[in-house]
Amino acid sequence: MATHASFDEKNISLLNEKCEGINKEYLLQDLDEETASFKFVANIDGKPAAIDAFLYTLELEFYEGIYEAAKDAAVDTEPKFADANFEEEDGPHIDLLEDIIKELTKDEDFTVQEFIVTGQEEGDSFTLMEICLNVEEVNEELIKDFVVKFKAGNFELDKTFYSFSK
Repeated sequence: MATHASFDEKNISLLNEKCEGINKEYLLQDLDEETASFKFVANIDGKPAAIDAFLYTLELEFYEGIYEAAKDAAVDTEPKFADANFEEEDGPHIDLLEDIIKELTKDEDFTVQEFIVTGQEEGDSFTLMEICLNVEEVNEELIKDFVVKFKAGNFELDKTFYSFSK
């Protein structure tokens, strides 16, 4: 079986050189208050790998989950909305969606938990990593702290389940 390109020494060396060139543990791609994309090198399954990471807040995960559940419930309630565009700003399907969202956010049964998921896709030279953390804001200090702890093998996820309300 062929080894994934993210474990290729050339890919790892190139990413390490880029990180060293900016004197950081990671290479920042994109950053806003709720999300960040960055690349770094760390061990995956005991081997060094080039990692393409996407980190976001648990609150964003919560509301994305609520939105998806509400869309499904709206279509279940009114099958005629199955082909509706829920990205629109108004309409009867949006009114129903908003009502369902209000109900779901009141319901403390809808909860989320921190997680890290890794995987490889054919043709990609990075191991993909999705990181969801219970933080108010994503910033460079958080990214650095995560990368340092992850590389050292002592990053721990919070196993608590959370819900949010606006």
